Amino acid sequence: MDISHQARPFLLDRRQLLAFGTAAAAGAAASVVLGNPAPAAAASVPLPMASWNFAESAAPYASGIAGAPALKQGWRSTAVRISTPFGGGVQFNGMNDYLVVPAAFVGRLNVGATTNAVTVAAWVYSSDTNNALIAGCWQESRADPRRSYALFNDLPMYGGDDMVCMEVSKGGGATPGYPFSIDYAAEPRKITRGIWQFHVGTYDGAKAVAYLDGRTTPYPSYTDSHGATYARNPYLYPDGLNAAATDFMVGAVKRDGSLINRHKGAIARLRVWNSALTGAQVGALYAAEKAALG
Repeated sequence: MDISHQARPFLLDRRQLLAFGTAAAAGAAASVVLGNPAPAAAASVPLPMASWNFAESAAPYASGIAGAPALKQGWRSTAVRISTPFGGGVQFNGMNDYLVVPAAFVGRLNVGATTNAVTVAAWVYSSDTNNALIAGCWQESRADPRRSYALFNDLPMYGGDDMVCMEVSKGGGATPGYPFSIDYAAEPRKITRGIWQFHVGTYDGAKAVAYLDGRTTPYPSYTDSHGATYARNPYLYPDGLNAAATDFMVGAVKRDGSLINRHKGAIARLRVWNSALTGAQVGALYAAEKAALG
């Protein structure tokens, strides 16, 4: 299916650590202003450690960066390669489709064992209202949880409804005192269904930041159902990332033999860095690539 024109529709106790000041959130968000070119030095973007442009007609999809693993078709997945404004992309049916790098081959994508810093970026086309994994090293098995980092859209239970979310974990399981993991940044501007948008999440070892279409916006205060109040964007998390190798998933999360957070839509130009891009660098990527939308 060709969705190369975005107008065409088609068939996701820490309380003392959670508080993060409004000034810090505003300062991080102010680092990118759409429409104002960043200085040349600030806009210089390093090469990612993995980049998938989906040039092949079917999976496996090789990374354009030497040494990075290929994305394989998931078990019973029928995700298909499509044309997008950015070249190749992959369409997911929101049911059984996903791509994967198995844990045994994840290698450099396991940044919890190396830099403890990461950026995940992708052009995303969402066609329903379900919460979804875009990409990351994330496994929610009750018996063997191995959460580490992941870019989601729409994590509604703790302040991320219809938002780009960057979730991180050191221990791999639920946040202490909560039934689920709540450790994520959420960009407060809502995503729009049925168009291509640029989703980015970063983590620098101290905080996670979520971006939509080249910029981040302060989300300085959120009070959850447990009564804890903290900033959602940026989200303070000094713990680091889980170093246990797990599958790198695209389009869905595995949980005890089933799939959750299933993406219905498409993904193009998926990239991962083993560092946290700055706001200026994220803005520069968006400015350079949005021209493909016409």
